Amino acid sequence: METLEGLPSTTSASVMRQLWKLHNFGVTDTLPGRVRLGWRGDFTIFAPKKHFSIGFADGAAIHGFGKKDFDKAFYIYGLEEVIERSCVETGKYFHLSSPPDDEPSQNFDEYQEVDEQWLEERNKDPFVTKASEGINITEKTDSTLSTFIEEVCFYQYLDDIFDYANLAKKHGTDTAWNYFLPCLHERFIFNAVQRPKPKAQTLQSFIEQQLEKPQTLLFLHFKDEQDVLCQAQSEFINLMSFYTKEEYENLNIVIADVIIRDVLGNKPYHDEWHEYFVDNMLGQAGTILQSDPAPFVMVLGKPRKEALESQTAFVRKKGNHLVDFDLFQGCRELLAEEKSCNFEARDIYKENLKQAIHEILRCGGLVTDNATVRGKDYRGWPEDKVDWAMLELEENSVVIKVHTKKNGIVGMALKLCSHLKLSGCPYVSMVLADGPEDEIEVHDDTDIYSVFNITEETESLFWGLEQAARRKYMSHKLNGASPLMLKPEKSVSSAPQEKAPEVFSSLKKPLH
Repeated sequence: METLEGLPSTTSASVMRQLWKLHNFGVTDTLPGRVRLGWRGDFTIFAPKKHFSIGFADGAAIHGFGKKDFDKAFYIYGLEEVIERSCVETGKYFHLSSPPDDEPSQNFDEYQEVDEQWLEERNKDPFVTKASEGINITEKTDSTLSTFIEEVCFYQYLDDIFDYANLAKKHGTDTAWNYFLPCLHERFIFNAVQRPKPKAQTLQSFIEQQLEKPQTLLFLHFKDEQDVLCQAQSEFINLMSFYTKEEYENLNIVIADVIIRDVLGNKPYHDEWHEYFVDNMLGQAGTILQSDPAPFVMVLGKPRKEALESQTAFVRKKGNHLVDFDLFQGCRELLAEEKSCNFEARDIYKENLKQAIHEILRCGGLVTDNATVRGKDYRGWPEDKVDWAMLELEENSVVIKVHTKKNGIVGMALKLCSHLKLSGCPYVSMVLADGPEDEIEVHDDTDIYSVFNITEETESLFWGLEQAARRKYMSHKLNGASPLMLKPEKSVSSAPQEKAPEVFSSLKKPLH
């Protein structure tokens, strides 16, 4: 552990966090974007200096492995410090790829045992405790929530999903998001074959009952328990439920799995799922598949009227059926032909992932009445460093840049970001930076930004900034998230309304 002692305090604390998770929960409990698995059972884990950062600029790389005949122990054979994307020892550019080819020592007498007591004592050390507080700082990073979820929290590659599942099965461990949070969310599993109950609800009555609760977002997942990709989709729902709740604290989240095929091969809700898919034209662009459709997720809720008045959009689903998604739409057929290193399938998956993250956060804002906004504080930074951080933010969000606290402008900007998030624009960031004291700016992913003078009336400034932000949101690429077309000057009530089919009106089979 000599190398650990020589690391900067926050990096050392981050490494300790990873070692503790590794010891107690295994490799697969680490966030997927910070792990690479090797073919020999070895792995590399990146411990970042700041937890909410993206990329691998500063931190440490931990190299380890488990025995072929797994003995419930992990062996760490290398620790590299990384500063500004370069390994300190070699000076080479660091990229989190597969573990290095050099063979770790198989002489197990060389390894020092790290037990629970050592980990607890180390983590209780006042120096480590104080350093740990600096790991979770968000306002000094250039990541948005969406990029953090996409690049760190979930699987980077389709291959990782299968590798993680195989390793978790081999080690008897779990994956990072393969659990539910009963303290935050209600969870239901409906499987008529295994859990028969008298006088059970129909699918329609269950949905109606859940949506009677105020500010509720319902995830309804038609799930195949034998499909590894479907298991990963469950993990994604758990992940998004956690962070959506963090963004909208008053939101009530309900997750329901409707089993279309269970672990024994029974198909309790297969016919209903297929019938609903076809009748309501689910899938990308409303297409009907000729073959058996794939498991998907419905997101339901009751949008607030005032939230919808700020936007119009092309939306196939009406009423309480907000959006449906399948992270692997268009991937399964490609994977059937080439499962490993399928780059075409990977690109489709990444596009689906970006869109799903945006739409879930959008729906959460439409349903609830309170949003959390965490500003970025770049005051005192060199101008070139601020420019680089802004470029990263502008790729993924509309950015409101504030130069002063004069006349409560910061409070107004935070209120504006909250208002936008609650009316269909979840990807909005606020930045504090040095600059002209009488100006506030609105940036998008182009070189053109809007400048407002803060000497004018605050209320007029608020609505002027809102209009500018919405116009930029309409054309923003948002890193490929493809947002809905927002029209701030036109109310949704003026758009022609189509009569929508009643959700699940034909599905009368009881839920158990």
